[in-house]
Amino acid sequence: MIEQYCKVFLEATNPLPGGLGWVKVGWRTFRHGLLEIDVLRNTDRRFPMMLELHPAREMTDAEFIGACSGLLTEIGPLVTSHVAACDFEEQLPTCGGLAS
Repeated sequence: MIEQYCKVFLEATNPLPGGLGWVKVGWRTFRHGLLEIDVLRNTDRRFPMMLELHPAREMTDAEFIGACSGLLTEIGPLVTSHVAACDFEEQLPTCGGLAS
């Protein structure tokens, strides 16, 4: 059993949701597929944007890991680099990191 929560730190300054078909469900919260995504500013200058990923509905650990993997694959070409921090980062594409 994993904690179904993941932080993804992005080296990107452009807002991602608009071009990815994310649906706004709150002030800084979007829904995309099986995920609910909070888009936050991060104080780290290298990674100024942070995504907090949560399940949008009850799901298995495998479904959540698959949804997070799909999101990282989708945003990979749109950002310079990213780093995921979660219980299962070693199961994500490139082990949760994409270096510039």
